Amino acid sequence: EAIGAGTDIIVKTDGDIVSGTGNITLLAARTIDLQANVDVTTTGIGTLEIGATTGSFTMATTATLNSVDGDIRIHAGDDILDQLTIGLINATNANVSLLSSGSILDSDTAGDSNRDILALGLRIEAGKGFGLLSGNSLGQAVNAIETKVTSLSALIKGSDGLNLIEEDGLVITDIISPKAAAGEAVTVNLVQSDATTVIMTDAKQSDIRTTSINGSNGSIVIRTTAGNITIEDGTAPANSGVTANGGISANGSGNILLQAIGAGTDIIVKTDGDIVSGTGNITLLAARTIDLQANVDVMTTGIGTLEIGATTGSFTMATTATLNSVDGDIRIHAGDDILDQLMIGLINATNANVSLLSSGSILDSDTAGDTNRDIYALGLRIEAGKGFGLLSGNSLGQAVNAIETKVTSLSALIKGSDGLNLIEEDGLVITDIISPRASASGEAVTVNLVQSDATTVIMTDAKQSDIRTTSKNGSDGSIVIRTTAGNITIEDGTTPANIGVNANGGISANGSGNILLQAIGAGTDIIVKTDGDIVSGTGNITLLAARTIDLQANVDVTT
Repeated sequence: EAIGAGTDIIVKTDGDIVSGTGNITLLAARTIDLQANVDVTTTGIGTLEIGATTGSFTMATTATLNSVDGDIRIHAGDDILDQLTIGLINATNANVSLLSSGSILDSDTAGDSNRDILALGLRIEAGKGFGLLSGNSLGQAVNAIETKVTSLSALIKGSDGLNLIEEDGLVITDIISPKAAAGEAVTVNLVQSDATTVIMTDAKQSDIRTTSINGSNGSIVIRTTAGNITIEDGTAPANSGVTANGGISANGSGNILLQAIGAGTDIIVKTDGDIVSGTGNITLLAARTIDLQANVDVMTTGIGTLEIGATTGSFTMATTATLNSVDGDIRIHAGDDILDQLMIGLINATNANVSLLSSGSILDSDTAGDTNRDIYALGLRIEAGKGFGLLSGNSLGQAVNAIETKVTSLSALIKGSDGLNLIEEDGLVITDIISPRASASGEAVTVNLVQSDATTVIMTDAKQSDIRTTSKNGSDGSIVIRTTAGNITIEDGTTPANIGVNANGGISANGSGNILLQAIGAGTDIIVKTDGDIVSGTGNITLLAARTIDLQANVDVTT
């Protein structure tokens, strides 16, 4: 213990500090510096307590802290310029708690893949940031902190956010020590001047959060290389998100990237585990599936966008799960096989477009016969390998179930036999789908994909027109479109690749696929504009309107 003001502990190369199974405490009034090849080690239930009161705690790349069944607790600094720099921290069967008034950093050079922390649970509290993202306040290169931990919670109080990459699976949840008496995150034995010990703890902590105490808009980047990401709504109320529930929350325009990279890995968001940014972009990417369970809200506002990709599996939302944006588009791609599904709870894009692409089916998570809204948007672009909604005789053997929408404009390309079953709350126009934020190319959606450094790149889905079923994954897909309180208007879109079987086309059903267009509400019409052909190969076509039907110039209704 270096007690005097401005005093330090400096451990030079190979100057190991070791106890068999005892507790080790290093306390300095200012800084602690562990230089090359320094190992601070205990075993058994021995713990490590390290405190650099008014300065930084620094480990060389080859310096290590080691325990087996005892927790490790490190507190560093009293200023946002103070740092906690990690070499390698090993707590084999125990938890680690890191608290820095400033930044927590990796002593390895940027771009390394060396493990920095091994523990059961990792509790992080940083005044400025954990790891380094693009545009950080230190002006340094992007550098993730590499972990092998089971569970994680982080409170980042500044603009530099969090950049972490995990070797295997990771659960965002409560951090509770195996040795906790009352649910503490870590419990260590502080060695006193008479060599006896007193217990020191850090409180239980939940969730991942950035705040604006030391600069706003901190982003969150969490990736796993060979395991699932599981998000739970923790029970530590002081660290919940901006909603009543919360698993992950980024302040202001902070972006969020959650990415399960390894083959066969998933993102699982458990009940109430909300993922929220103030106005930033949110990207969820999994090598296999993404599952949003009950009451999960994925939410941003302003021009923040949502990009969701389940590469080789399904994207599933519980009935009460929601995706929410205001002026930013939402883009979801799911699967690489016709058995993969995109299952909708509620998708809200208040002043923006939604694009849904599934290699298989796009389905309603509500039970058949429900009237709950599933999609709210300006424009809806659909591309499905098998079907959208469920009609009679579908390949899944399930009950008929329409997808309920409140959208202004619609286009759909259904590549299989299960066709399309949609019911719209008010008026609907079959036309080009073009994002309000599209470039001169007129893309259907434009979203900001969050990258591993928290910057973004633009991702788009091309403009799409008309409603069409094809025979790529089974022929004779039918089309059923109904409105409960508005007109159905059909236009011949301008995207050549999605026209019907005639030179013109608004709606086209493959083979013997049937077509029903029905405007149900009192005083509602069907209006088919110039060249907006309605065509089936050999199927039946039914047009029903509560009031009028108007076929304008060059409209062909043909079977």
